[in-house]
Amino acid sequence: MRNLSKSLFVTVGLIAASATCVHAEQLLDRVAINSAADLNAVALLELPDRKLLNVYSQPTSSSVSLILETITVLINGTTTATTEIYNLPGIVAAAVDSKGRGIVVGTTSAGSNGTDFRIARILPDGSFDSSFGNSGRVAVDLSTQNDYAAAVALDKDDNIVVVGTATLSATDTDFAVVRLSASNGSVLSAVLIPFDLAPSQRLDQASAVNVTNDGRILVGGVAYDGAINKFRIALARLTPTGSIDSTFCNPSCNFQGAYTGINSGRRIYFFGASDAHSDQLYGMGSIGNGDFYVVGTSSPADGSGPKASIAKISSAGNYLTERIGTVGGGALGEPKVYRAVKSADGLGTRLLLSGDAGNGLLYVQAFTSSLAPVSGYGNCLESDSGLCFSSSAVGDVGPDTAGPINLDRTGRPLFTGSFIQSSGDVRGVLRAIITNDSGPRPDLIFRNGFQ
Repeated sequence: MRNLSKSLFVTVGLIAASATCVHAEQLLDRVAINSAADLNAVALLELPDRKLLNVYSQPTSSSVSLILETITVLINGTTTATTEIYNLPGIVAAAVDSKGRGIVVGTTSAGSNGTDFRIARILPDGSFDSSFGNSGRVAVDLSTQNDYAAAVALDKDDNIVVVGTATLSATDTDFAVVRLSASNGSVLSAVLIPFDLAPSQRLDQASAVNVTNDGRILVGGVAYDGAINKFRIALARLTPTGSIDSTFCNPSCNFQGAYTGINSGRRIYFFGASDAHSDQLYGMGSIGNGDFYVVGTSSPADGSGPKASIAKISSAGNYLTERIGTVGGGALGEPKVYRAVKSADGLGTRLLLSGDAGNGLLYVQAFTSSLAPVSGYGNCLESDSGLCFSSSAVGDVGPDTAGPINLDRTGRPLFTGSFIQSSGDVRGVLRAIITNDSGPRPDLIFRNGFQ
């Protein structure tokens, strides 16, 4: 052991966390959105005019609708919102570039060559950007079978980086990384990254991406190890131009167990002991010096999991520290999975993690750079280090799924997730804006700022 039929949307002011304590960070805005059909939270993002963009999707029997809700936050903390609906399939991730254009990423419906990556760009006025691809949309085909997009990031020039999985055969999938030009959506580079831990089941699936301060591209996901029938965390780093960065984990990295042959741009990582347990990676976040954090879940071999887990990896690719599970969740339980991580400042002196416990609660939890809980950040979890959300004052039935966490220009956390309010209901979307009355403001690493 190591030290996502149209329907009426009803917006209501719901989200609960115990009000018995008053701490520095509080809820500035809390809204839950219900509908007659499932909703999937994608992202809550800041726009140049200080408005917010709430991105979520609604699958139906015949299509998938992308829903963009533009939110104006008033001085007193209340909000007004306008909603626009687009027909776009398989939305999984979104971002806003320096000109306020919304980038949404998903997967196309199956064609002659299977599913493909789908990227759309929407102008601040709500129209598709005609200068981007074909009427604002780009499809990228990476293999002769199904390709699935998973995550998106932007570099300092607003070029778009999309990662996901390319299917080569029923038993062979690779990480897929595509870079698109900010000027017109043309493909700048596309690369497949194999890990191939098991000869007969070479299943590698990317789920997260992060662009570091110096423009290098971090990609994370899992690789299947047939020898133990479990998934391991797989990491890769590319140069700013999209080629494998051989300086990462070169010639090898520490704490790799039997995977030392995976190096020079790639590495295998596992939470905890090098035994027959399974891990999943959901989010990544880097800090100014190139070090980065990976978050997800670990299911220990003793059957005690799943446990929310986070690890810190050096710029060179070496393990620095990790934390598996939490302590003192009490009646509120504890996170079973962390979905995203964001540094509240360029040096990573405070980390914010979004997570869920599967019991009708969503979390935003604060840690120090050494992965100790920040005492008094909220009013739940160990050391009062977390803010807990649900769709009612007493929690909901769940399972609830946390989405990404972002920061606005003043450092306020922007959080979204999906919930199920009561038995038999479909999923709704919850969003929250959290104050930042204490602690450092963000260092906007690698961003030019809104232009």
